[in-house]
Amino acid sequence: MRHLVNSILLVMLMNTTGCLVAKTPSWIKKRPLSDEYYIGISRVSTSAPDFNQLAKNKALADIISEISVELSSTSVFHQLEENDILKDTYESWTKTKIEDELEGYELVDTYNKKGEYWVYYRLNIADYKRIKKEKLDKAKKLSISLLEKAHEERNLGEIGTALQLYRQSFDAITPHLKEDLSAFIHEYGRIDLANHNYQSIAEIFANLSFKAMEDPILFMPLSNGTAPTFTARYKDIPAKDVPLLIGAYGEPMDTFQGAKSDDNGVIQLPIVGAQLNSTTSIEVELDLLKVFGKKATDNIIGAMFSQKHDAPTDRINVKIVPQTANFKIIQGQSGEDQDLILNKAESVLTNYLFNKVSDPEDAAFTVEIGGRWLESTHDERYNLFRETLNYSIKITNLSAQSVIYQTTKSDLKGMKSGSQMKAREEALGQMESQLKNDIIPEINLIKID
Repeated sequence: MRHLVNSILLVMLMNTTGCLVAKTPSWIKKRPLSDEYYIGISRVSTSAPDFNQLAKNKALADIISEISVELSSTSVFHQLEENDILKDTYESWTKTKIEDELEGYELVDTYNKKGEYWVYYRLNIADYKRIKKEKLDKAKKLSISLLEKAHEERNLGEIGTALQLYRQSFDAITPHLKEDLSAFIHEYGRIDLANHNYQSIAEIFANLSFKAMEDPILFMPLSNGTAPTFTARYKDIPAKDVPLLIGAYGEPMDTFQGAKSDDNGVIQLPIVGAQLNSTTSIEVELDLLKVFGKKATDNIIGAMFSQKHDAPTDRINVKIVPQTANFKIIQGQSGEDQDLILNKAESVLTNYLFNKVSDPEDAAFTVEIGGRWLESTHDERYNLFRETLNYSIKITNLSAQSVIYQTTKSDLKGMKSGSQMKAREEALGQMESQLKNDIIPEINLIKID
């Protein structure tokens, strides 16, 4: 009898111990296979910060990895594949987009043992595809509406507006570039929306031109003549509201000025970098940043046209007919050090604006120049020199005895190691750039009756 009782107690003890130790779930031992659900399983250490959320995120990423997309043969994505950086950017962006918008998943089970935390999520395949199709249909409907409006604006010559609408139409379907984007458009029949938007933008770029009525344009500054202009055209019609960048050919892009065509496609030409006694080319190009918006990882259509050679570009040739001027130094500003500033300013103005004459009676204008060095410091530890200059310019119309332009510029700094003169040359270079890119274009806008 005692043997029987002991046996029964032993069985009861073993059963009790088995209840205290959770069995390892079957979904950990062997990953489930299902035609009905996408499966997501993950394991993290319980010592990790916020390990519950980390496990969930990894499980959802596991689900996303199971979601495959059959790439349409007409997809514009094939063009992305030719650019590894652009392709990787899009792949990363779409993965993040899916993670942000994933819905309908459910937690099936969790398991915690020996410092490890496991989670098991699943997503109904049929529900996911239904929601995805609803989003795709909504995106295609919006894209079609914007595309048809873009075509209308393009045909009216509203090129700036048309380009914005093509971009918006493409943006609407950007999350779906790997999917079937076929649609029926009355004028074009069945198309792929992404490809059609891309080709429509490329077609405008190929047929956009910027031309002046004469070549070269003859321009006399500080006169009563009309300001020089050129016209933006799409094929044979004026291109309205087109954002542009304009600057001296060969100069850095950060010196270019923004402009936009009016309702007749006409743009006033800023005279920049045009030297006397020679024909100068002024570069005009479409402002891609204004067309496609700020550069961002989700701006795929902008990235596809991101290279400088993608932008429609033309050159407008200009020849300056100079005015005559007598140059004066503002009283009290002379001296060997100041002469560096005064000579540099005079050199730039006589290269780009005036013919210098010594007799005031032979001059149409008087140009008074002032300048001084404000600060000279030397850091002996690094043998570093710092120089700061101010300068001023005043232009007087002698026939009317009136000041037509006056400006003072301050705190132009130069900093170089090893030589005070190098530091001064850097500050003088800033002054030269300011004169060429800011002050002279301002003066060229002044009309004299």
